[in-house]
Amino acid sequence: MKERRLPIGVLAIVPVVIGMGVYAFTGQAQVEDPAVPAAQTAQAATQTAEAPTWVPDSPPQFTPGPEPTPAPQPTPQTSHGVFHDGAWVRINAGAGDCLNARNSPSLQQEWVIVNICLPDGFEGLISGYTQEADGHWWWHLAGLGWVAEDYLTYVREFDVRANIVPELAGQGRVAFLRGNDIWLMNADGSAQTLLVDNEDNDPNSGQWTPRPSNLIWSPSGNQLSYNLVKSGVEHYGVDLHVLTLTADGVTDQMFPDLSGGGWSPDGARIAVVREPNFDGMGGGVEGVPAILEVATGAQLVLGSERFWQQKAPEFNFDGSLLMVNYAKYEAETSTVAILIYDAYGVEAQRIVMAQGTGYASPRWSPVENRIAMHFQDQAGSGYAVYDLASSGFVARSETPKVSERIGGRCGGGDMWETEWSRDGQRVLYSFTSGDTGANGVWSWDIATGERRVIVAANAGSASSGAGTSVMFSAGHIFIGSSDGGLPRIVTDGTQPTWFVGS
Repeated sequence: MKERRLPIGVLAIVPVVIGMGVYAFTGQAQVEDPAVPAAQTAQAATQTAEAPTWVPDSPPQFTPGPEPTPAPQPTPQTSHGVFHDGAWVRINAGAGDCLNARNSPSLQQEWVIVNICLPDGFEGLISGYTQEADGHWWWHLAGLGWVAEDYLTYVREFDVRANIVPELAGQGRVAFLRGNDIWLMNADGSAQTLLVDNEDNDPNSGQWTPRPSNLIWSPSGNQLSYNLVKSGVEHYGVDLHVLTLTADGVTDQMFPDLSGGGWSPDGARIAVVREPNFDGMGGGVEGVPAILEVATGAQLVLGSERFWQQKAPEFNFDGSLLMVNYAKYEAETSTVAILIYDAYGVEAQRIVMAQGTGYASPRWSPVENRIAMHFQDQAGSGYAVYDLASSGFVARSETPKVSERIGGRCGGGDMWETEWSRDGQRVLYSFTSGDTGANGVWSWDIATGERRVIVAANAGSASSGAGTSVMFSAGHIFIGSSDGGLPRIVTDGTQPTWFVGS
């Protein structure tokens, strides 16, 4: 029996702001699946034929169902027959048919989301263990979801660290994380090299856990900055590190008690937050903004006030302006704004958000003085572009609808991270909380309003490459196109940061 196709729904979401940019979601809804009883085959075929065509801005409506009772989960095992973690497999759903990939190994319609129906002949990597449930053995396809073993064909063994994506040859290099270690590779997946082994980062490493984050390339591509958060029973702190890559090796320069942000276009300075205090809920960092001169360690401090910032400051495309996130919470009122400083550290403009309005992850355009951000107000929730010259928002696009099947949770898996295409024409963002076809990395064309999605489960923030290429992690590192579609696996790791250049 063949797998059943399902309509895809993409609607606007309404998140709730908690603290600094942390959103909570509630609700649920549903779809159907691989092998249904024979008596239901005719009905399934009829429903498949009548499934509406997906139009991103005109989705079907879903009616919430009762709160589900999750089925007990069986004990997982590592192999079944020829299938196992690391096996490369092909979808065998039958010509013209497809196989549902879902967010849980189950046929329960009340709480399981079908991420996408994978076409016959599609190939992917089995990642992790298997489970038996609802009369099927289930395997997780990296970046896509759980599929029924009945419709898989074993192809070969797959060494993900030896994988090569030929079309990315010569398109720069990528820094990324494996666990808490920092790695480097060519964009096509070749020449993988360990840069920083954080297990040996400090003689006191047994007392605290080192967690690197916010990997950012310098404009020249010969330096890489990152924050090292050290938390433990006896130790807590945040240090900025700058790696310099040369033919002779890698040097690591540390700047204590700084949280690093964007580089200046000339590569001489980094925007930072002094003596940062992180919000444990992911809402940002508290501290005083400053500009660090990398060569000397000198700092230009922007005032003396400590306040909450969703992320560290960032220079604009030509280095003449600096963007700082500002939030101050008092007993009964709060002030949320984006502060714009000139090159001398003088405040030049203040974008104040109205009461009841929230924003998250603002990012400068790489080519002009525009800022993209996730935005929420009484009209709804989505992404918007603010233009400094006209002092107003010039474009806006709604995000997909939050699925009514995911249940309540704090924040979003994507945390509303914003990115631009390198030509400044598209805004890229990840979405992880929707129904069928809504999850993955979205590309929004500001001029036309067109939206496309690289479909993936639990996608992290995007890093844009040359042309339409987009790299991101979803359990593994993937490459896709801002034109939409399915991604291709590159290697294992998270938080890829792409430098396109010589």
